[in-house]
Amino acid sequence: MTNAKPTAVDDLLVFFEDNWIRGNLLRLSSDPEGADMYVRFVNGVRIDAKHGPDHETIIRGEYGTFRLKPDGHFEYELDYTLDVVKNLTKYDQLIEKLSFKMSDGSGGTDLGVLTLAIDGVNEGDKYHEVLDFDDMGVLSRADNFSLPDYRNFALSVNGSHDLTLLNGYVYDTIPGVDAITEDGFSDTVLSPGSAPVSLKMLDGGEFTFQSVSIAELSASPFHLTLTALNDGQIVYQQELEVTGPTLEVNLEDIEEIRFDFMGNSVVMDNFSLFALL
Repeated sequence: MTNAKPTAVDDLLVFFEDNWIRGNLLRLSSDPEGADMYVRFVNGVRIDAKHGPDHETIIRGEYGTFRLKPDGHFEYELDYTLDVVKNLTKYDQLIEKLSFKMSDGSGGTDLGVLTLAIDGVNEGDKYHEVLDFDDMGVLSRADNFSLPDYRNFALSVNGSHDLTLLNGYVYDTIPGVDAITEDGFSDTVLSPGSAPVSLKMLDGGEFTFQSVSIAELSASPFHLTLTALNDGQIVYQQELEVTGPTLEVNLEDIEEIRFDFMGNSVVMDNFSLFALL
């Protein structure tokens, strides 16, 4: 029986610069036989599928960076070190294009183009921030230090900022205290479950929490108690079941968020937040 080829469809996605920019290259594509579809190449770069469906291939765009999975899902982060991005204002627009080759896994392929349009917003409006801690560097065993203030956010673990690190291994100066640690690709927040992790803005301002990547699990699924506070009062508290690599909960206008993993050792990365400048 001859394999019927899939159809890739050109697509346009429009976001404001402070949005969580994400999507799927294959959202309009189809296969006449209902086969699973995969992205094989993007802008000439092979998408790595050998390391599993959740492995992300990094594609450098003109104004930022794409992280793409084999099934077409992607996230995009603007590069605010570029003047054209830094100076983006309302009524300005940046355009990124991704030319891709997709496959049905049985030899059928097709080509498509995703156009990503990013509209600017004025200063003072809400902006999107992803805390990935990937510019902190690796510390030595001798380096006792306090968790630094990071992009206008303060991180604490069980109310403490003290810890010691060595190339990805955590040496607690206080029993049960978590740490930021180097995983070989980016720095991440490690929670052994015995000490809640708290995140808030240095100036006490409000922000919106959207998601956090669960980079490594000690057990799956497991339960997490997520608590959000405003003016010292609990405005949200829920026990959630974590079953996958991303925890998504939209909590608006909060001043602090706490993660209690209830005895599970968990590595977190890529906190997706909206905050006020």
